[in-house]
Amino acid sequence: MRAVRFAPTLGTAQLGIPYGVANVTGMPTEQEAQRIIHRAIDWGVSHIDTVRAYGASEERIGAALTGCRRDKIKLVTKVAPLRHTHHETMRAATQDSIAQSYRALRADFIDVLLLHRCDMLNLAEGAAWQCLVELRSTGRAGLIGVSAQNAQEVATAAMNPDVGFIQLHYNLLDHRYGWLMPLRDGLTVHARSTLLQGLLAGGPLEVWPPIAGLDQRELVERLECLVGRLERRSMADLALAYVRAQPWVESIVFGVETLDQLEENLALFETAALSRQGVRTVDESLPRVPERLLDPAKWYAV
Repeated sequence: MRAVRFAPTLGTAQLGIPYGVANVTGMPTEQEAQRIIHRAIDWGVSHIDTVRAYGASEERIGAALTGCRRDKIKLVTKVAPLRHTHHETMRAATQDSIAQSYRALRADFIDVLLLHRCDMLNLAEGAAWQCLVELRSTGRAGLIGVSAQNAQEVATAAMNPDVGFIQLHYNLLDHRYGWLMPLRDGLTVHARSTLLQGLLAGGPLEVWPPIAGLDQRELVERLECLVGRLERRSMADLALAYVRAQPWVESIVFGVETLDQLEENLALFETAALSRQGVRTVDESLPRVPERLLDPAKWYAV
């Protein structure tokens, strides 16, 4: 395995469902998905991230890791986004979701097990969270935590001493976390949506969501100007280098649809992160964007 200073995380939504507004190739074949997973591990990614709700993703990961490479990678998955309010119903549904994940991943142990939504921490008297705590106590799960959507959810999760891992939306347009970071010691933070489903990788203007108060063309022009000013290879390089410069981000979750895309992204992780001055230049040059842009789940909400 290649030694890298900053080890990214392979996100696998694209391997299980047609995912992302900039996705023009759809889902890879099972064989292509296996090649992507194997190549990412051999290069040196630290984790493979999936979700119970991502279609065939867990099954494809489990098949790819059967008999090889499992000891070189950490698995991250999330309980399905359950909404039950009755304690026993929520507990049973959570246990079922987790059991399906273990079977699909062909795993006896999952390194990081998360709740898909932060409000599941306390929903139904904390039934779902209790299931994760129990799995950790029996040695079947390593770190447990939550997937968070905003700074308030991150702050809430960080107050729970049992939460050891938080995955959050974060990219160079996102200024919501400045007052909050770094979090308490012993808490691992991974960033996702760093390329905003490909928008910050240079996706065409036509795929940008129509959001009130957002001038997509002007924003892209400013980003392209920063690419030249900071001598980066591309918008994607700029976006990844910015997040890698944040000392509180341990890993970045990135997804691909093809092996070529994987190679392109891995090459960007071998470049230098932005300097402190580079980060300041980005912060001073980009406008504050509507918060709705920062959460893809809200792009087309009525």
